[in-house]
Amino acid sequence: DKTGSAPVELPVHPSEILATIYHSVGIEPETIVYNHLNQPRELVKAQAVEKLFA
Repeated sequence: DKTGSAPVELPVHPSEILATIYHSVGIEPETIVYNHLNQPRELVKAQAVEKLFA
């Protein structure tokens, strides 16, 4: 937009950025990890932004 406060096209959520970082170092974002209560969780519930690797 005119003030630079929001993307005009292709907005990316912070979780997608984190998924992209994991993907770039060879870690699948859907990898299951366990928290301190031994509950399974995905690292990130988002997909990597593949357009950054084109």
